[in-house]
Amino acid sequence: LENILSNLEKTQSYERISSQPAVMRDITVDLPKKYEANTISNEITKPISGFVQSVKLVSIFDLDKEFRSLTYRVKMQDFEQTLTSKQIEDEVNKIKNHLITCFQAKFRV
Repeated sequence: LENILSNLEKTQSYERISSQPAVMRDITVDLPKKYEANTISNEITKPISGFVQSVKLVSIFDLDKEFRSLTYRVKMQDFEQTLTSKQIEDEVNKIKNHLITCFQAKFRV
């Protein structure tokens, strides 16, 4: 066992930790069932301002034979400052507009 352990590469990786608070927003999108939930999740991270830290699928609801509703929890955070309401709203709108462009997504009020 000592031979194996001594030959293992010892790499350490660290993630930067922010002292600023994280903000969670749920985004519910109605889409045709042909789109994979993972594909949508990947697209949510594309309109990057640097604020989106993670995206997690939290619910799936079948609307009918062709459509379903997907809810994603988006974690946003800036490492330098507390996000303002306007910055958060702008980022959510960028995400929604991107999903509309890519998938003709629909959002309920």
